[in-house]
Amino acid sequence: KRLRDGGGNVLPPPKEESIFHVFIRQFHFKFWLLLTGAAFLSIAAYFVHYAHGTNEPLNLYCAFILLLVVLVMGLLSLWQEQKARKVIKNFKKLLPSRAIVIRDCEEKEVDIEDIVVGDLVIISSGSRIPADIRILQTNCLTIEVSEVTGQTSPVECTAEAAAPHVSVFDSRNVAFKGSYCTEGDGLGIVIRTGKFTVGHF
Repeated sequence: KRLRDGGGNVLPPPKEESIFHVFIRQFHFKFWLLLTGAAFLSIAAYFVHYAHGTNEPLNLYCAFILLLVVLVMGLLSLWQEQKARKVIKNFKKLLPSRAIVIRDCEEKEVDIEDIVVGDLVIISSGSRIPADIRILQTNCLTIEVSEVTGQTSPVECTAEAAAPHVSVFDSRNVAFKGSYCTEGDGLGIVIRTGKFTVGHF
């Protein structure tokens, strides 16, 4: 019932950009815009000289070289971005797709997509946090949260309640979906899943 009411523990897929839009986006960098502007100024200078009866092909050569540099660098940036996206997709396939939970007083291994609010999740060293979890028990539990909060150093978790003025990102009794356990083990209860998790926002 919880799975039906709250939906699966999956994030909505990001909107796919077309190759054309990704390519155009490469030229939003100020340096590329500067080179493009310089190329058009060279073209304008050529026509100004041409209107006054002088032929200055050097301006056209400069414009051609500048535009060629911008085009080549744009294609290289596009290739690198597409390659990085492919690596990320392949990496996601390697992530564990199952987690160990306690339901009806029994340990069960379930698909991460089937985890619901209220599940008790067993966290062990090397495991990825499958949902936003309120920590209930810890044994030297340390969580790497850089992918979610940007914090570079791992967080040593605690089961103690956080002070009222402490934000959810600074709280040490919550583990976020997408982070992973680097050391120790613990037990937590799922408080948010899927599109409602902190990492999604």
